[in-house]
Amino acid sequence: VDLSGRKAGARQATESRSDFVKRQHQEREARERKRIREAASRQIQALYRGHRCRRLQGAEKREVFDKRYADISKVSGVLPAPQKAKFVFQLLVPMLRLLVFFFRRAVDQDRLSAMLE
Repeated sequence: VDLSGRKAGARQATESRSDFVKRQHQEREARERKRIREAASRQIQALYRGHRCRRLQGAEKREVFDKRYADISKVSGVLPAPQKAKFVFQLLVPMLRLLVFFFRRAVDQDRLSAMLE
């Protein structure tokens, strides 16, 4: 029975100093690669979450815009011409601000054209 305190299969005491330093260097490099990989994955995740959040916010604002535009169209259809012009002019700037928040040319070109008619 060996009572020296070493576990079975542990490194032997015959490991040279150069082997020890080399092993330590490799372990340090492995930790550094792991740290870099984890930092990169956090950055990718943050970019994805930001992109996803912007898309969801754009979709919500797009729905609000469409509802408001439908309401404006209903009201402006009932008003006489002078009041209609004033009504639409007063709402044009807030609606365009909302449109700018989510505007993507491929999706929202028709909305812009409809607003400016």
